[in-house]
Amino acid sequence: MLNEMNLPTENKFTMKQFYLIFSIFLSSLLFSQSIYFVKKGGTGTGTSWDNALSELPTAVFGGSNSSRPLNNVRIYIAEGDYNFNATYGYTGNEVVIQGGFSNHSTGQDLSNYNPEIFISRILKNSNKRFINITTATSPTFDLNKFTIKGLHFKSTGSSTVPGNVINQQGADKYIQLKVEDCVFHDSRSGSAMIRLASSNSGKVTHWMHKNKFYGNQMGATGGFEYTTVNGDVKVLISNNLFGRSHATDGTGFYATTAGNSANSQTRFYIIGNVFSCATAGSTSGGIYFTTAGNALIKNNIFQGVQGKNYGGAIFLTASRGIQIEDNFFIQNSTSNTAAGAGGAIAVEGGIKNGSIIKNNWIKNNFFYENSINTRTYGGASISFSATTTSNKFDIIGNIFAYSKSNNGQLAAIQTRGNNIGMLRDNIFYGNRNEFGVLDPHSEIKASSSSNIEAIIHNKFQLPNASAYSSNNLGGKIAQGPGNVFNTSIDAIMGLKEGDILFDCESASLGCTKTIEGGIEGVAQSSKIGISTFEKQANNWPSENFDHTSINNGIIVLESSSKPFIVTRVNNPEESLGVSPDLKGALAYDTSRGCLMLFDGEKWGCLVKGCDYSIFDIIKNINLKP
Repeated sequence: MLNEMNLPTENKFTMKQFYLIFSIFLSSLLFSQSIYFVKKGGTGTGTSWDNALSELPTAVFGGSNSSRPLNNVRIYIAEGDYNFNATYGYTGNEVVIQGGFSNHSTGQDLSNYNPEIFISRILKNSNKRFINITTATSPTFDLNKFTIKGLHFKSTGSSTVPGNVINQQGADKYIQLKVEDCVFHDSRSGSAMIRLASSNSGKVTHWMHKNKFYGNQMGATGGFEYTTVNGDVKVLISNNLFGRSHATDGTGFYATTAGNSANSQTRFYIIGNVFSCATAGSTSGGIYFTTAGNALIKNNIFQGVQGKNYGGAIFLTASRGIQIEDNFFIQNSTSNTAAGAGGAIAVEGGIKNGSIIKNNWIKNNFFYENSINTRTYGGASISFSATTTSNKFDIIGNIFAYSKSNNGQLAAIQTRGNNIGMLRDNIFYGNRNEFGVLDPHSEIKASSSSNIEAIIHNKFQLPNASAYSSNNLGGKIAQGPGNVFNTSIDAIMGLKEGDILFDCESASLGCTKTIEGGIEGVAQSSKIGISTFEKQANNWPSENFDHTSINNGIIVLESSSKPFIVTRVNNPEESLGVSPDLKGALAYDTSRGCLMLFDGEKWGCLVKGCDYSIFDIIKNINLKP
């Protein structure tokens, strides 16, 4: 026995000490983390950037290409395109897969991380998943942490699988999943890029943050899908871009049979995202909830999003606990001319209170130029079905501007059942029915006066209460305390139809036409010009042929066939440097495909800007007494 050895007294070990040392040694073996560095052109074993692998590691993890198990490993990937024909299978403990590092990184330095400049792109077949999470069943939630960060994904091919990039499936999972700074572009997927499916009775958190989804052609569902989920599941979708993609339903986010039971602990927080120019073959180009709930949808922008049948931006049916607040709904629509409803939001089917989010409301949102194309149902901005909800929606503090029904009298808000509790503190201006007509049904319409419990403290546009007498809600409009009429454009800070501009490609929103009284620079005539035309105006380059001025130009360029070409480099940060002397320099980045400006500290892509934004307008409206 160890404690019976003839050792000096001061060196003797007790059995308790021996087991403690042995357990520490065993833990270090079990939980020591493998680290691999990957760089194009690498010829090493992956221990550092200087000894990097040339492709993502697979065989070292065992298994087969259908499932390469990941457990307690970190993989760091430098810029470049990497073909990947395997599937990783997450099995537990901490795993990190991170791209966005410079090819010039050395040692094990991770400080040179910039996924917008250093693009690490995973090229894969659309019939294979990048990650499968099927075996994280050990109830060690605090240890099971999986992070994917700074990667670009492009999946192509003739066949597809659901959960094309990340698929989590099966019961009793315990995992913290974070996906951040990733780009999913020009790809195909059977349904969703990231998917959680099948019953989960374990504990799961998903945080999807600052990712971009654009140019994707997906099957049944869009970027994220949550199907049959009612365990202890928390989902935060924050600051993502969903642009220019297509799916059958919910091109951005899709949930069904998720968070819908009376005691479900599943909840969704969809906050600070941009949904831009996406289309749905059936329902909602933005967010789709059916038999799902416990959802807070807040501070998002929905711009130019289109559904075919219901809910251009958001569709809800048979759901529980839905709060929609502080969002911008700009020029969303449904396209079906036969039967469609809710250019921005459609609520179809009974809504109940949730197990966590107790009340339902649509509050403090901005609706602008949303539209529908049907005579059958209605609600150019919001539509409620004929099915009465168990727990009504309150509609409070919203702005409805320039909603359009292109085919009939169907109103900015329409309900066909007893679905609305309080209609309070809303502003209506510029809403029109067919042929651009402002009539008693342009703002709110119901099948029965009982469909809305109370209409109070709203601002309506028609000149007086009697103007709404032909509307079956006219009595409630007239009798509701605090309702005011003859609202002018001043109520929305002079915002006109057609003022808000947005760009589907960059998903930039907020520019309006330049306001009167804006600050103007001092006009000075341009002195130097280069032209390929045989003839110029007499005072060119200070004037055109029509005598309009060309002011404040350092050099005026004029041609119908010759482009202006700036310096073209790969990654200006590396190629040209970051010396303060370069402040104001322009260069075209061939890797990112954009014109970049150096501001004295960093290079960045030039994007569209504006003098006055919709955010300024909303701020001023909200500050008004």
